[in-house]
Amino acid sequence: MAGGGKIGQIVSPRAQRNWPSPLPSPGVLGEGAAFLTICVIASSFAFAQEQPAEQPLQRRTVKTIFEDRAPLATTAESNKRFKWNDKIGDLDLANESFQVYVPDEYSSAEPYGLLVWISPMAQGGIPQKSWLDVLDAKKLIYVGANNSGNDRLLADRIRLAIEAVCNMKQKYAIDDDRIYVAGFSGGGRSASMAATSFSDVFTGGGIFFGGVNFYRNIPAPPEPGDTGERLWQATYFPPPQSLLPEQKRTHRFALVVGEKDFNLNNTIGVYKSGYLKEGYQHATLIQIPDLPHAIPEGEWLAKAVDALDEPLPRILAARATTRAAATQQTARRDVSATTKPSASSAPAHIDQAPDPARDADKLLSLARSYIAAGSYGPARARLEKVISTYPNSPQAKEARKLLEEIRGK
Repeated sequence: MAGGGKIGQIVSPRAQRNWPSPLPSPGVLGEGAAFLTICVIASSFAFAQEQPAEQPLQRRTVKTIFEDRAPLATTAESNKRFKWNDKIGDLDLANESFQVYVPDEYSSAEPYGLLVWISPMAQGGIPQKSWLDVLDAKKLIYVGANNSGNDRLLADRIRLAIEAVCNMKQKYAIDDDRIYVAGFSGGGRSASMAATSFSDVFTGGGIFFGGVNFYRNIPAPPEPGDTGERLWQATYFPPPQSLLPEQKRTHRFALVVGEKDFNLNNTIGVYKSGYLKEGYQHATLIQIPDLPHAIPEGEWLAKAVDALDEPLPRILAARATTRAAATQQTARRDVSATTKPSASSAPAHIDQAPDPARDADKLLSLARSYIAAGSYGPARARLEKVISTYPNSPQAKEARKLLEEIRGK
């Protein structure tokens, strides 16, 4: 099989009958696990994993325990969105910890972005020292769960990332349009599922290094001897329909992969036949020359963050325009609803009470229109009618004045 010979990375239709039921499992997700046929395998079928050589940078992060519970991190919500075919237990935040990094220049007066990291390893610290300068320059706060590596239940990894967002927003001024979820290898695959299925949490998008999943089948490159189409099967059910339009229009996604990574073809396939085909307007593919399956240096994190941040001003401008139009429309509706209808707008079948002043005004208005058009005969007729019908009214006084002005015309 392609993709470095990872078991089940590519599955042809003729082989699908030999795989478990196509329902997502909350089980472990290794770096070679491409799609649904892998996700459904229970933890007893765990894969051998190549752990990256780099170890997370813990010294600049602070180990933190969170207390607030996120409403969208419940077992019920996870089951609702992913439809897991295996039972998942509740998280106990008291037994979980997170690594947090806050740039020195951060101030609550200026909201920062938030990078939520799903690590392939047990430690949740920053994976590369060179990332520190990028986080500082891009004004990003970092948080990563410990004990959330590839050997942890997928459902738990995603829920821990959601809990991180909830708690970090309680503690810091966070820019909602720059809440990004990211990960490498199996962590990247987990992050890609979180970014779409919980786009109401990760409201900016995501960065997926060396691994990405999608909710549609992705065509795979053919191999010699193939007689049918080869597919990377969908790894999870599509996100809620209520979330899709907004995430396709405004969320940003960066797929980052090395040109020597065994997940290269899979990543390109997801980018082209997944994100682009499904109409995501802000998806970017970044290929790193000569890089194998490894976490890239900071310069590539910077490129990925730039890809996510660059469209934001245009998105915000379009959103402001849309909101302004909606506000004006609402205001018009409110005025219409609270304004007492005039007698002239009453239904035709309802008899309206006589209103001398209104009728005199109408005649006067018609007379002025005729005068403006140079039709003095019809104007005189209306003015004379005002005087004869409403002789003591203010309108009659005005009519006499107008008659004097058009005398001899």
